[in-house]
Amino acid sequence: MITTTALALVLLGTQDSMTPPFPKAELDAIKFLTGNYRGKGTSHDQAGNIVKTTGSSQGRMEFGHWLSMNADYTMPGTPKMNGRFMLTYNTMSQKYEGTWFDNMTQQPLNCKGKFEGDYLVLWSDPMTIAPGVPPAIFKIVYRKSGARSYDFRLRIKMADQWSPIMDMSYAR
Repeated sequence: MITTTALALVLLGTQDSMTPPFPKAELDAIKFLTGNYRGKGTSHDQAGNIVKTTGSSQGRMEFGHWLSMNADYTMPGTPKMNGRFMLTYNTMSQKYEGTWFDNMTQQPLNCKGKFEGDYLVLWSDPMTIAPGVPPAIFKIVYRKSGARSYDFRLRIKMADQWSPIMDMSYAR
């Protein structure tokens, strides 16, 4: 037992020296998304109508370098959406990289991006959202709008045309 524990500690110590340090400045830049927030805004339903939307988000840093954010949205005429976003900064690609999972789709949404001024702009990988329809690309934008607030924008590009999906403002 002692030998196994000692070997595990040696291997873990070796692994730690091989792991690049977590990028403090880049991770600090996304900490405005941590905490408990309530949101209000608008969404566009499948018919293109603008509907009032409410939501909440609960974000926290995990494992020293992952933002884990649970979010929910309520829109008239649709089931409540619940999802989780995992986001970190990859020093190899020099980009933020994340994955969104929710109860409305069968596949995760992978995205990458960077800060453009005050805006964290993330672009999704192309995603097939329906059989026979060209893949869609999503643009996800976060902006710290105050000491205890942030804005969220979601856009979709289908057939070379951008359309709004959601505009939300969150506050603690």
